[in-house]
Amino acid sequence: NQPSTLNNIGRCYKDLNKNKEAIVYFDKALAKDQNFYIAKYNKGETLYTIGKKEEAKIIFKEIIVKHNETFPLAYYSLGVYAADNDNKEEAITMFNQCTKYDSENINAHLKKGNCYYRLHRITEAMECYDCVINLDNEHSLAYFNKGNCFKELNQHENAIKMYDKSLSLFPRDPVCLLNKALCLNYIANQSEALISLDKSIELKQNYKAHYLKGTIMMELHKRQKAIISFN
Repeated sequence: NQPSTLNNIGRCYKDLNKNKEAIVYFDKALAKDQNFYIAKYNKGETLYTIGKKEEAKIIFKEIIVKHNETFPLAYYSLGVYAADNDNKEEAITMFNQCTKYDSENINAHLKKGNCYYRLHRITEAMECYDCVINLDNEHSLAYFNKGNCFKELNQHENAIKMYDKSLSLFPRDPVCLLNKALCLNYIANQSEALISLDKSIELKQNYKAHYLKGTIMMELHKRQKAIISFN
């Protein structure tokens, strides 16, 4: 009946996707110790998982105000909430607070970068992805996202290098292969672009990949193959 034991039982239920049972045990832990903010945070996370996001948000804010203003995961979860609601500036503020107290929180750096990217603040986004890579130099998504930044800046050769690095870590990424093909086409390397497109299409049927392949075939005067791709 110790709060930590009840909290751990709740975590086990949460890991088993038995969220209602998990909340029961987090509540039991909090009944024993209402200041046990770890159990309160776990309850908030579970509520968020089952779609009760407003209730979860209240809990995360309460943790910061009443219990522990330096608890980084509460800021992280508030950042996720803000990003999910398309409030990118607020999300960035929360992720900054998270990394202030936990500079090695990879997900916070990554999601902050995504917010900057969607705000077209590409340089700041790249800085965030570089933080992720510095913490984990085998993080394929960070290389992919950095490639997208270079693509936005029309630095297609640098983008290709990032996509290649991402693919070396996660070869079966159809979107990365498609984006690489787009950049290869921009620098007039159509033969390599077609190879990348075929790999992308093999992994996942995608109208964008077929359309680009058809466009390249037209440019190469291969009309019949172009028609097949467009169809």
